[in-house]
Amino acid sequence: MVDRAEPAGEALPQWVDLTPAEAAYWTGTDLAHHDWRAGPTVRDAAQYAAAVRLGQAIGFVPRTLVPDLPPAGVSVVAVTGLSASEPRIAWPSNTTSPDVARFVRHATEQVQLTEA
Repeated sequence: MVDRAEPAGEALPQWVDLTPAEAAYWTGTDLAHHDWRAGPTVRDAAQYAAAVRLGQAIGFVPRTLVPDLPPAGVSVVAVTGLSASEPRIAWPSNTTSPDVARFVRHATEQVQLTEA
């Protein structure tokens, strides 16, 4: 396990069209200032992963997005000093699917249980 301050000065992928608050979250600088360099600009998760795999940047991702066996050529280590990730649920605004309604109800109940 390493602290967020340890990889100071490393390049980090830059998501396009982020607000300053979102950029701070993805660079791990929303809780405390840390030096970092702008890495490649990315538009999706595949480009983000490629930047890391090709050695162009390091990346901070929620643990749930990292497989138990990371891709070849990628090392994964837990990092302290980062904000917790906040899961989101998204669905088409015009949907009337009972399955979506059940899923959203279930997810909401689970969040309430973990916050209690």
